[in-house]
Amino acid sequence: MYGVDMLTTITGMFGISVEKLATILTNIILVSIPEEVFLTAFTLLLLKRLELPYDISKLLLPVVGVAVISNILRYKGVNINTVFLLSILILFLLILVTDKVNRRREVLRAFACLLLSISILQILELSYTPLIFYATNKTFSDFNNSIILNFIITIPERIVEFSLVIWLHKKRNDYPQINIFRKFLRSKSLMILTIIILIANTLYLFLACRLIGYDKILISLSISDQLAIIIGVLTFPILNLAALWALVHKISSEDLNENLFFKTRLVLLIDSIKRYTKNGEYENIYTLLEDVKREVDKKERERK
Repeated sequence: MYGVDMLTTITGMFGISVEKLATILTNIILVSIPEEVFLTAFTLLLLKRLELPYDISKLLLPVVGVAVISNILRYKGVNINTVFLLSILILFLLILVTDKVNRRREVLRAFACLLLSISILQILELSYTPLIFYATNKTFSDFNNSIILNFIITIPERIVEFSLVIWLHKKRNDYPQINIFRKFLRSKSLMILTIIILIANTLYLFLACRLIGYDKILISLSISDQLAIIIGVLTFPILNLAALWALVHKISSEDLNENLFFKTRLVLLIDSIKRYTKNGEYENIYTLLEDVKREVDKKERERK
């Protein structure tokens, strides 16, 4: 009796029926939570701030919080554009709170990693879900209102997503370049470029998913034409991400060469200091250290 009263209170509070509440909860568990797990885990792995299974608690608040809030908003009839933007904002803030990120550069890096994760999710969704809508003659709302259909349509996407999470987790130690945005955000110009590209990618993919999947603007075309257009639409964000990744490797290679150069310089510097010390030529040591200081200051200015 107490359970029934509590259920009645909850449904009355949100103005929904028991059946609708059951639908929301099932959708949260089967669809929303797996999606948020991917976004949160992939973002934290990119930041190199997640060690599974020990840090599983870091996923709890962002995943459950966004899954519950987004479903409530969606079933209350809030515009899908608003739900999308609010979900990103809430997930971002919860990741910052959970992982205790507060320095400006770290906040920007977290935002960039989240946008990259969202772009990957959107690419996966756009690659096949519109074709299913067209082939079955069903709409986004039809799938969204059916828990079973909604769950089934996400299975291919989830397989790829969790495969990426597993791969990234395995590569976190032996692939140092995985922490890509540390390199980009070391300078203002690269930081601005990275954020702009990722925001553009996210909005572009959202608009494409909305028009092609939700509004079904390609419904009158043949399956081959639909596939060709979808591939063409996906080319732009994929090339953008590929260009960013190529730039990472270029920067990494330059960093490696620079480190080797400075290592050689440091060895020569130590040898020179030892020789000057032995000969009592302290003025030469002072000159050497001044040269080093000027070079360090120059590098710092270049980074800014």
